[in-house]
Amino acid sequence: MGAVWLNDSVKSGEISDPFLMTGFDKKTIHLNNNGENMVEFKIEIDFLGDGEWNTFKTIKVNAHEYSFYTFPNGYNAHWVRLIVDKSSIVTGQFMYN
Repeated sequence: MGAVWLNDSVKSGEISDPFLMTGFDKKTIHLNNNGENMVEFKIEIDFLGDGEWNTFKTIKVNAHEYSFYTFPNGYNAHWVRLIVDKSSIVTGQFMYN
């Protein structure tokens, strides 16, 4: 378990640090938006660890709401990161097992 943002103030277009994604079969991301506007969290994946990032999914989270996404069982990539489309106070936390 770990967070790239934990109730952090982020700016529009800000990119999180990469988070390791290998070695676990079950993965979930938990997203919280404590800001005043809806935020789109873009999940980007670097499959091989070579710096090539691809958009995996975009999740919309309304103001003062929470959402989560469970990756398909066995889904594997080297790195994952988040990008937000609006400035807000957000959490992006991963849970693997």
